[in-house]
Amino acid sequence: MLVAWNARIHQFRALLLNPDQVPQKAKIELRSGNTDAREKLIAFMAEIMAPVHLAALGYEAFKVLMATRKRTPDFEAQVNGKEARIEVKNLREPRDRVRTVAVNHWESLVVKDPKKYSFRVLLRHRHQGSLSQSAQQRLCSILDLLPDTKENPLNEALDGGVNIRIEKINDPALHRSAGERWMLQSSNSSRGQAQMVVVGTVGTDDLALSIDEVQCLLLKVLPRVADALPKFFGKDSFRPECTNVITLRWEPPAFWFSPETLSYTEHKIESMFAAFDLQLKPIIFCDPAIPWDLIDKYS
Repeated sequence: MLVAWNARIHQFRALLLNPDQVPQKAKIELRSGNTDAREKLIAFMAEIMAPVHLAALGYEAFKVLMATRKRTPDFEAQVNGKEARIEVKNLREPRDRVRTVAVNHWESLVVKDPKKYSFRVLLRHRHQGSLSQSAQQRLCSILDLLPDTKENPLNEALDGGVNIRIEKINDPALHRSAGERWMLQSSNSSRGQAQMVVVGTVGTDDLALSIDEVQCLLLKVLPRVADALPKFFGKDSFRPECTNVITLRWEPPAFWFSPETLSYTEHKIESMFAAFDLQLKPIIFCDPAIPWDLIDKYS
């Protein structure tokens, strides 16, 4: 993670006309308390990744904009000979999936009592959708009691017919596929052996474009778009000669997704604003690739 972030910061600074402004911007935007530090850090990393993605689409001459009393976007840039104003938002992955519920709760348990939960856990499931509140509570309760549970592995049917299998791992190399063995042996943790690996499955149905997937993404995007509107269309901020771009870094609910989901959502939102003679271009992206030379440089 450290190597990847240093490499992305390198890419980001190389695109800026005013890179010396970045430390001050970071100092302001990363002020946080005990509960929001991670969210603010991830949001700021989205700002670092956005110009890298936009540069591949033809945007250039990026300038960091510092916060003022007037609500201003995060960047200015040039595209097709026209000035562009760019606001960046982060779309976090759903918190109600098997993996996110399990991993987030497991991390909280390890922080609370690292000695009690100092063992490896392998969780298997086949469920790709959301969990009900009852299923989430039951999954967390199982993890709470795992240190004292004698049954290993433990099979459980959560609410909604969601079957899970939880196994406490003693020997990562015992009776496992090469992929699982690699994950368990190579996953390093700052908290000793307190590690969780979640293994799911992918079927052909999961690779097809789903209207439910599009609807979920649209409903996640719209509040972020609404929050950015005063920076583009406010009384003191509207500039009709500029291209208005809201760039949204998306953390997909699974490592596979249909690219058409992103382009379709972008088109529909852009068309909606165009119907009211307002120009707004949404660009949704996942983390851009890191060049190997930068990975080698920061390793």
